[in-house]
Order: sequence, then C-alpha cells, then structure tokens
Amino acid sequence: MKLTAKPKKQTRTFVMVTFGRGNAELKRNFDLLVQQGGYTKAGLALSLIREGIERRMSKQTPK
Repeated sequence: MKLTAKPKKQTRTFVMVTFGRGNAELKRNFDLLVQQGGYTKAGLALSLIREGIERRMSKQTPK
C-alpha cells in the first residue's frame, strides 16, 4: 500500500483592523501595502494594531 500526501489547501486569513483606517481600504489594499512597505502580512497587521493602540491610548484622531 502506497501512502501519498494530499496537497494542502491554501487559505486566506483576514485580519480586522479598524483603528483609524477604513476596513474597505485595508481589504482592498492589504497585499499592495505589504509589497510597497516591505512588510510581511503578519508584520503589517502587527504594526497597524500597534499604531491603533498608541493612537487610542493618546486620544489622537485618526489620520
């Protein structure tokens, strides 16, 4: 009996970030922002979350 590995199904993970940036803008432009900024997808998501937390803690208005 020969065992073969099944190919893994690719899945997309969406990160909801609403701190000062529009959801629709992020959904449309997330991949473009990753390429232009030199980030990984996880790195960009973390930086957006940090930016939002800092803004919320300092009570600044969104850009």
